[in-house]
Amino acid sequence: AILAMDTSSSTGEECNNDEAKTLMRELWSYRLYNNPTDNIVRTGDIIREKESTNYNNLYLVITDNCSLARFKSKTGGLINTIKLKPLNSFYKGDVKVGKITSLTNTSGFSTTNGRPIMLPYIKINNNFIDYMLFMQNHECLPVTKINKDDPLLYDNEFNYERVCSLSSEFIHPLIGTIVSNLYGWGCDDYSPAVQDDLKDRCNQLRSRETTDA
Repeated sequence: AILAMDTSSSTGEECNNDEAKTLMRELWSYRLYNNPTDNIVRTGDIIREKESTNYNNLYLVITDNCSLARFKSKTGGLINTIKLKPLNSFYKGDVKVGKITSLTNTSGFSTTNGRPIMLPYIKINNNFIDYMLFMQNHECLPVTKINKDDPLLYDNEFNYERVCSLSSEFIHPLIGTIVSNLYGWGCDDYSPAVQDDLKDRCNQLRSRETTDA
């Protein structure tokens, strides 16, 4: 019955009471995320450390499935992730929030640094928690105890567990947005001393070639 609802009308005046809002959150949480029953690590999984006592640090797996299937030989034992933080640990009253129109919307929090994206309604202990994803908050998690051509699994050798997984229709648009942003971000500049040294080395080489000619 829930899935038969028109999702386009799940906002505004039609959600003017707590029951309707809870139903809307249930629907969109169900649509955005799923909970696979196997122990295979996949692109789009949202994970956390097993020893963690809270859900303040989650990680979105962005390593592609082909690499995860032959993890050690394809990745060298590093899994690429983007860290997620709860909205309530980030949000301040002076942050202006615009329209958050989709999972890949980067203008909803356009007044903040880092172009964050909201991942809403992640169900944690029967509560819906909104998380923020900062696309430059990239982390490589090392995994050492695994055979060369084995897939990465949630087992005793991987110190993380799945919280949920993004549904297939949302995985590629979101990860495409993240990767495009990472490529466009560039990297840190060399220090002025290094810049001067590299310029001098090139000029010396040019001078030597001119002299030899």
